[in-house]
Amino acid sequence: MIRYQVNPPGRRIPVRAMDDNHEDQSFASPVVDTELGSAESAEKIDWKTLALRLQTEMSNFRKRQEQRAEEASGLEKERLLRRILPVADNLHRALVADLSSQERGGHVALREGLQLTYHELRRLLESEGVREIEALGHPFTPELHEAVATVADPVRSGLVVEVVEPGYVLNGKLLRPARVVVAA
Repeated sequence: MIRYQVNPPGRRIPVRAMDDNHEDQSFASPVVDTELGSAESAEKIDWKTLALRLQTEMSNFRKRQEQRAEEASGLEKERLLRRILPVADNLHRALVADLSSQERGGHVALREGLQLTYHELRRLLESEGVREIEALGHPFTPELHEAVATVADPVRSGLVVEVVEPGYVLNGKLLRPARVVVAA
């Protein structure tokens, strides 16, 4: 659709009306002849309809921009949380490894400090919507679990018998699958 922009004295310059997808707009545009001082168009223009249409387009544009900003924010949050997960895993490993040294009269204060740090990190992850995938004793699910090994156990066939590394979900979306050992 071609619109005309009027520049004095009486010159008409064609201007294309485009939406943000670079497609022509479908509304009728006026042709103004300054020499005659009247507005003419191929079709009669309903200015109220045109104004409402433009307001609606602007509202839709704002909504699309807000949605894009929310999506970008969600992706950035997901990236950050993926980077935090190995820290939680290492703290957990330190706690598990320290159990053996504690039994031999080891470092109680170190263990308590690690435990507090680990629990604080878990609270942070939970407050951000991260939930650990419950895997131990549950049926193996390829969408949530990654099998790293299998063991022969006909009684518990198809069940997760050991969690090597926990998996996490962010607001229902998989962040990382649980790495598990499955009975076969």
